[in-house]
Amino acid sequence: MPDRFLCDDASCWIDPEMVAGRRPELRVDPVLLYTPLAFGHEWLADALNPLSRRALGDVYINAPGTSVELPGGRLTTMIGGVGAPATVSGLEVAIARGARRILFFGICGSLQPDLKIGDLFAVEEAIREEGTSYHYLPADAPARATRELLEAADMPRGVVWTTDAPFRETRTKAARFAAQGVLGVEMEVSAVYTRAQYRGVEALALQVVSDQLVGEKWTGITRETFRHRCDEAVRLLADAGLNVPSPSERRPG
Repeated sequence: MPDRFLCDDASCWIDPEMVAGRRPELRVDPVLLYTPLAFGHEWLADALNPLSRRALGDVYINAPGTSVELPGGRLTTMIGGVGAPATVSGLEVAIARGARRILFFGICGSLQPDLKIGDLFAVEEAIREEGTSYHYLPADAPARATRELLEAADMPRGVVWTTDAPFRETRTKAARFAAQGVLGVEMEVSAVYTRAQYRGVEALALQVVSDQLVGEKWTGITRETFRHRCDEAVRLLADAGLNVPSPSERRPG
């Protein structure tokens, strides 16, 4: 992807602070847990079994937020759009409203035969095959998780392939990435990570396998235990995000 999308001019016609400024009373917690999975308006907060909650309304367009209190601290849950452009647009405004640590939960198609539907893993790095990230960082910049958050996630980790075109996940390309050890394919993480690096905030993504691109026939989503695994995944992600000290707390002295 060429770097023609990048521009040294930092002044934009529309910026996140402008959008956030229309509702100055709406603030999100420093830790934000975001997902594009729409099981229901309150499913994300419900899955965390909060001690208390407070509905915030839409943090961004059709992206409702809820501030929840957990035993380990407080965070904001946010359910937003699918795909890199919608996700990053919502997260940009969330950062302008106060988010400093982004916890992203999504689904992926497995590229490995031993990675089954319902399995969970943390994303260490994402291959950038979507368009949004190239407006934030040069083409050769890696899309990586924040190291401290990744280390706090007690689970398998690996690389994903992020694409804008789910119906162009060709067998040849999937096989090539699988041979390189890539765990799965999804639609948001590389943009989430590059945008976080650009804005100077922390980020960690956790994926649950929803389908498999393995063998001769695509194995689609099964619902029997899938929702249960999603609930478990967001609790693990929230624990990791709340238990790591902030960057200012990690600095010596």
